[in-house]
Amino acid sequence: MSESAKTPIFTLSEKRSIYSLSGVLFFRMFSLFLLLPVFSVLAMDLEGATPFLIGVAFGAYGLTQGFLQLPFGMWSDRAGRKLVIVIGLGLFIAGNFLAAFVDSIHWMIVARFLQGTGAISSTVFALIADLTRPEVRTRANAALGASVGIAFALAFGAAPFFGEWLGLNGMFLMIAVLSLASLVLVLTTVPNPETIKLLPQKVSFWNMAKMVWKVPALRTISWGGFVCGAGLSSTFFLIPMILVQHGFERAEMWKIYLPMMLAGVVAMLLAAIFAEVKNRFREVMLFGIVLLLTSLVFMGLGQEQNRLIWFVAALYFF
Repeated sequence: MSESAKTPIFTLSEKRSIYSLSGVLFFRMFSLFLLLPVFSVLAMDLEGATPFLIGVAFGAYGLTQGFLQLPFGMWSDRAGRKLVIVIGLGLFIAGNFLAAFVDSIHWMIVARFLQGTGAISSTVFALIADLTRPEVRTRANAALGASVGIAFALAFGAAPFFGEWLGLNGMFLMIAVLSLASLVLVLTTVPNPETIKLLPQKVSFWNMAKMVWKVPALRTISWGGFVCGAGLSSTFFLIPMILVQHGFERAEMWKIYLPMMLAGVVAMLLAAIFAEVKNRFREVMLFGIVLLLTSLVFMGLGQEQNRLIWFVAALYFF
């Protein structure tokens, strides 16, 4: 049997699905990551802003997003993936337009909650599963994951420039435009799945949540995702404010973020190659966790001792 026969090949329809949904995820995640490294310092200019209220606005999106992922996924099982994705993007766009024209922290909190109601990530991954064959589904999911990683790296490098150029309201307006591009991609290029396996109508949200929580692997992944997400968000909520305290201008933060992202991409690729070649996935993951925790300790020491070099070095290891 030839090598090409052994290796599953994407059909034209699958390629179209992967490219279009990767584009949707890229625009969506680029928009979100663009705010992460600059939101806390830009939001200081809003009327009534306090560190606590800025933190509420910062986390409001993730709160509604997290709670609504499972309901949106279940809804898409019944109503159809594309419909739910379109509605979710519409809610996200509405939240961004509201955020683009508010001048108080309280309205910003409302806008961020509205943004989070567009919880489409789980539905996008469910749709790619519907549109691809089982033998190529892992590769398709990897392609979607790669688009998220690229969006993360590019957004962190670009965020200080856009933050200084557009300000917070302007960034939300730009994000709304990028989200409209995602909506156009969904409506014009994403194929409709031939069949949808409907959930039994009697399955409630709470019963589904219990079913998911009873699966050890899903429970571990969910907990790991929660810890990583919470750690990343809380860290990058504080980092911009700490850099400002040390005399960094907003427009200069790229000098920290861009090299850090480039180093992170190289480290990620090397770790992935090593884990794949040596079959040491668990060891690589544990090493990454230890490195992450160590970097957080040194960040704290650097801040406590008022030594910027310690803090920045720990940030690179983070």
